[in-house]
Amino acid sequence: MHATQYLRKPDAAPGSLVVLHGGESHLKQSSLKLLRQIVLGAGEDDAIGETRFAGTSDWRAVRDELLTVSMFTTRRMVVVQDSDEFISTHRAALEEYLEKPASKSVLILDVKSWRKNTRLAKKLVDCGLELDCGELKGAQLTGWLVDECATRYEKQLTRDAAGMMVELAGSGLTLLDQELQKLSAYVGDRERINVDDVRTLVGGWRAETTWTMINAIR
Repeated sequence: MHATQYLRKPDAAPGSLVVLHGGESHLKQSSLKLLRQIVLGAGEDDAIGETRFAGTSDWRAVRDELLTVSMFTTRRMVVVQDSDEFISTHRAALEEYLEKPASKSVLILDVKSWRKNTRLAKKLVDCGLELDCGELKGAQLTGWLVDECATRYEKQLTRDAAGMMVELAGSGLTLLDQELQKLSAYVGDRERINVDDVRTLVGGWRAETTWTMINAIR
């Protein structure tokens, strides 16, 4: 499942293992935030219920954290960052863990790539969730902009305006989201964001940046 689909309509039960794969950090961070809300609950303190490990961590430390029962929280969320190496090193242990995972813990693996033909990937289908956080392109990217603008900022972004945003600001979601925030403030009470707004605000910023770079070279 692509992360954008999950973010629009999340499953209330992500399972025992969640794999976030791909290179779009904005989607990974948004997915982690949503998973934190689902797993730990609105009333939980995420500093207590969430633990993060580096990709070089030992499996036993991660497993012990997953199995530990806490008197302060009912659920646990354990995140292994940059875990491509972690999976390669501990693949057999992960497969064994999924045979009988901790009932109140969710393990989240953040990876660059994910092969769907492995035994671990096939086990994930039955007990967890795979979220594709890859780069958005074309209609998928402009569609994300339109949806994000409506959901987060309660503004109507036209398709042409979304296309111009990509032309001027690129395809990085973090920067595009920042531009949406500025555009929303720029139009004020007006519900619609059009091409002229993007040309003025985003285009003006890019032109200024270009001239600054040119002057610095001279």
